[in-house]
Amino acid sequence: MARPREFDTDAAIDGAMQVFWTHGFEDASLQLLLDGTGLSRGSLYKAFESKQHLFTLALQLYADREVWPAVALLEDVGASDGLDRIAKVFDAVPRSIASGEARGCLLCSAAAGRAAREEGIADKIQDLLGALQAAFATALQETNLAGNGTAHMLMTHYIGLRTLQRAGSSEADIRDNVDALLARLKP
Repeated sequence: MARPREFDTDAAIDGAMQVFWTHGFEDASLQLLLDGTGLSRGSLYKAFESKQHLFTLALQLYADREVWPAVALLEDVGASDGLDRIAKVFDAVPRSIASGEARGCLLCSAAAGRAAREEGIADKIQDLLGALQAAFATALQETNLAGNGTAHMLMTHYIGLRTLQRAGSSEADIRDNVDALLARLKP
């Protein structure tokens, strides 16, 4: 009979998510993951099979907390004007810097790094980016800016701003970028 797990799987995935978010997929060493999850090497491998599998679970947790709420906001047609919803998503970037968050977006960092080329991870990244871009397109449908090209441009700007956040750009610089982008979107 197999022994039951003696750890909280959700807490271990959360710990791994924090490690990946801070260090990226490439630099998340085994020791960092062991420290972050609080697991032994044997428990980590037995529960999660591989670094790629653990990253996929961590990315899903991040998506549940960060990406899907942004998608829901953008797609909430009755809540407010589409441009207002887009502004809220972009305004979250300088607000997160103001709160002390310097890691940017785990999804955006993964898309820009080696994880985007890892089997089993690449499709998950593309699915999440596609969902966010489709949500931008939904918000844009209420404006005279509707079109897949504009949604793609917004997605590119969002990834860029989150990358700049991770690179240490100031709240003021990010705010200037957001304000310039939103000014160009207004009719």
